[in-house]
Amino acid sequence: MLKKLIKYDLKYGAKIFIVIHALLWIAAIFGRVFFLDRIDFDAPAEQLASMLVLFFSAFVLLFSVVSLATALLIAARFYKNLFTDEGYLTWTLPASPVQQLWAKILSGCIWNILDLILLYSATYFMWISPNVQNAYRMIAAEFTASLGMPLSKFFLLMVLLSIIGVGSNVLMLYASISIGQLFPAHRLLLSVIVYFIFYMIIYALSMGALIKLLPGIALSANTVNEAASMSTYLTGTFLISLVLSAVMAVIQYVITHLILTRKLNLI
Repeated sequence: MLKKLIKYDLKYGAKIFIVIHALLWIAAIFGRVFFLDRIDFDAPAEQLASMLVLFFSAFVLLFSVVSLATALLIAARFYKNLFTDEGYLTWTLPASPVQQLWAKILSGCIWNILDLILLYSATYFMWISPNVQNAYRMIAAEFTASLGMPLSKFFLLMVLLSIIGVGSNVLMLYASISIGQLFPAHRLLLSVIVYFIFYMIIYALSMGALIKLLPGIALSANTVNEAASMSTYLTGTFLISLVLSAVMAVIQYVITHLILTRKLNLI
């Protein structure tokens, strides 16, 4: 039954997901062919900086919209299938609340991972432009020294952290929606508020842990020490975020499970 539930969940919004990410890749192809492959990195600094800022700002916005759209698809499926009038049919299926929840978690994680793969692969596709690579070689040593690690390692850490945090992201959506449906009115608005409360809690705990566990991190004038400090800071940030995400995921799973089994309130 679990496989069937996952299959039906993945069908929901599949066309929208494909269209959104197809548009993303079309933009990435156009961005590389008509901008990155043609831009003159020997142009005056002010002119080059303004063009790059505009280009990267546009793609950061595009990536954010695509990620948000994926999250909304995941959240919409969870809410509509379990808490609206559709839920009256869903809860008559021969599946326990635990199976229903895990079907949503696994399908949500699959959507999220596919989203990350397409986002990061589009980024990599633009990055491997020969024009960009030639320009980066001129500043690679300085960039690595300031960051404390090669850009490839930093990118890999970002990818791993994102993929590992998928479960936590999905559960934060589900817990927020589950708490929001406890109220008689304005459920969606309250779900959004709860989501931001969860986000601020994780952010505050992350910053507090960084200040307490990494008090000696400070950039010095020495390049070696600066690189070591930045590398330690980034690595510590990733690890702390990972631990906090795991702890919050467990808490959010328990909250969602309890609401589905004891406090279910359909519209």
